[in-house]
Parts: sequence; C-alpha cells; structure tokens
Amino acid sequence: MPTKQTTDETISLGVGDEAPDFELRDEEGNVYKLSSFRGRRVILSFFRYASCPVCLYNVDRLRQRAGCCKRLRL
Repeated sequence: MPTKQTTDETISLGVGDEAPDFELRDEEGNVYKLSSFRGRRVILSFFRYASCPVCLYNVDRLRQRAGCCKRLRL
C-alpha cells in the first residue's frame, strides 16, 4: 500500500521560480513527477474537494481551453 507523505513546510515561489520536485497521482492512479516535464511549460491546478462546484467549474474551464494551451505550447 502506498504511503502518503505530508509536510508542514511552506514554500513561497515567485513567477519564474523553479518549483521543487514532487509526485502526484491522477484520478486513475497514474503517478506523475514534476521533473519528468522539465523543459516544458506546466499548468498545475489544485482543488480541495472533488464535489466543490467552484473547483469543478475551474477544472472544466481548463479542459475547454486545452486546445488553446497546446497551440501556445503550455
């Protein structure tokens, strides 16, 4: 069974700062590591609850704009 790591450390980043490496799982259990996207632009969207109406709206808007993001190489 995978373990969950948590930390109380707070990191502040500015625009253009390099983010620390981390891993996340998607809803299908696939693991993605930030460093595997090195050299590419990445959009990260975090939301607190899967049933949060505002969060679902924002995720839907990102999906709608996915084509635009691809054209801009985001």
